[in-house]
Amino acid sequence: MALPLKKKLGFALATTVLVLGIVEVVLRITTRELGKATIPSDRILKHVEHGAMKYDPVYGWVRAQLPLEVEGINKDQFRYRDLPTGKTPGTWRAFTMGDSQTYGAGVAADQTYSAWAERTLRAARPDRTIEVVNTGTSGYGSLQALRLMRHKLPAWKPDLYIVDCFVHDQPRDERVPVSQRFPTIDRLLFHWRTWYVLRYTVEKSRGRLFGPRNPRSRDDPAYHSEWMRAGRDGNHDLIVEEAERQGVDLLFVDYPVWKGPADVIECEAEPEDLPAGVHVAHVCEALRDSGLPARDLFFDRNHLREAGNEIAGRTLARTILDLGLLP
Repeated sequence: MALPLKKKLGFALATTVLVLGIVEVVLRITTRELGKATIPSDRILKHVEHGAMKYDPVYGWVRAQLPLEVEGINKDQFRYRDLPTGKTPGTWRAFTMGDSQTYGAGVAADQTYSAWAERTLRAARPDRTIEVVNTGTSGYGSLQALRLMRHKLPAWKPDLYIVDCFVHDQPRDERVPVSQRFPTIDRLLFHWRTWYVLRYTVEKSRGRLFGPRNPRSRDDPAYHSEWMRAGRDGNHDLIVEEAERQGVDLLFVDYPVWKGPADVIECEAEPEDLPAGVHVAHVCEALRDSGLPARDLFFDRNHLREAGNEIAGRTLARTILDLGLLP
């Protein structure tokens, strides 16, 4: 005797739910360290395996211990004093975003380029309360900068975003974990591992097959094909769009690096590789023009010594003033 249609549909639905449930459990066991959205799992593991960082579904990794007073890190993971979200009248607030170069690995909190920029701006504009807040964290790039802009920093009412990271550094992040339009659905999809693994697989395959959607790489074919293979498009254009959406000014840093052992300083975010028309602080040029050898400016490839941070911070401040970003 044939089953009624309602029972057939009910059985099919129950079977589908059961299969999806089994798949979800298996994927949560086998991909438990896999990051959300487009953060590669190997990058997450690299930062969490030593214990200083812990896994975070939005940023990939965050500080395991907060606050960390010995490093000058507050409870919000800013390398800055405790900062209320509210602003007093006349306060101008900027946030620097990037990796350990921004964080200031190897120097004290008051010797980072963010701190130097703040002191220089305060000296130039004693009529204003000026705050340049350092959010730099080891390994953070354009993807984390974009997510900080979307999910965290607006609460502090920023006047300027400053982004210091490689171009084409990370996979694109075109999906917001929790949007304002469909928060319930977004929240469900964000925590649904089956959906994420499917999306992650498609994203990686697309990158390998077709390369960046909006390539702005240099003319060197080897450079270009490297990023095509990795599927790393970067998020700089999305950062521009997000800053415009929020009505917040935006400034990029050209990310200086030391090409040792030769005394060569290059930029990993050349202005021509960035979205057209953006503001750029030319720190590389300032470091070259300082007359100091690269070894006196850098600890290693991308970490600045105190002298390098001072030059970078003063250059950043001068750029902000020259562009009229501090009214």
